Amino acid sequence: MRILLLSEQPISPTAAGIAAAATARGHTVAVLHPEHVLLRPDGSGPVPDADVALNRMLGHETDLAHARRVGATMERAGMPVVNTTDAVWDASHKSVLAERFHSAAVPQVPTWLLSARAPADAVLDRVPLPLVVKGDRGFGGVAVHLVATVDELAAALAAGGGQLVAQPFVPEAARTIRAVVIGSRVVAAMVRTAPAGDWRANVAVGATAEPVELTGDERRIAVAATRSVGLEIAGVDLVRTADGTVVLELNPAPGLAGTNQACGRDVCADIVDHLEVRATTP
Repeated sequence: MRILLLSEQPISPTAAGIAAAATARGHTVAVLHPEHVLLRPDGSGPVPDADVALNRMLGHETDLAHARRVGATMERAGMPVVNTTDAVWDASHKSVLAERFHSAAVPQVPTWLLSARAPADAVLDRVPLPLVVKGDRGFGGVAVHLVATVDELAAALAAGGGQLVAQPFVPEAARTIRAVVIGSRVVAAMVRTAPAGDWRANVAVGATAEPVELTGDERRIAVAATRSVGLEIAGVDLVRTADGTVVLELNPAPGLAGTNQACGRDVCADIVDHLEVRATTP
């Protein structure tokens, strides 16, 4: 099987792990950086041939926009692309995710969409302090502000720029479940605990992780969240609250090192399993 890996530069450890798992089975893997591809106005251009493509793009807005065009060229040529570039585009914008979750009746942390130019008092009319302000783009706890005062809110709005989302602060989010969905099932799940002095339960900022058993409802929520944006592979962040489990975030190209280590499972190999099926399924 010939796999085309759409990736940013430099290639991430997770992408490298997926490539290693594929080559260990005798598959060939070519890495394509979409920003290296030139396209004509009609969307045509030289794109390498492959049996299946794996989209691991999470770049800046301009890189993601061009990757979307490159992926669309592959899709028009009949190449299976996991995840599609349109789905990754949607999943990379928190405002769009919130809309998709709402449309699919996926339980989520109460979310408000707002402009960075919104008056602070207008925000406080809808979301009480303390609250969390997030940039529309960003992963790993980046561009996320915990706001406890009006002045902090004004500063977070000024720093945000463009589209933002606001959510009430959820104390339970200091322990966040990361469920990795591939296809129609959760293949691994871990619970992450925020480090001392921080409230973000992201491994990237020092959170600890251990395996966790999900309930049937939690598995269904994670799969439904993934499907709501048309993804085949995702990392879904869940929070267990007094009112039930809700979705906090979703990542269309999750890092897997923490999950592999916490769960004692090679999720990279699970992704190769999925690619093998997609390469032969119309």
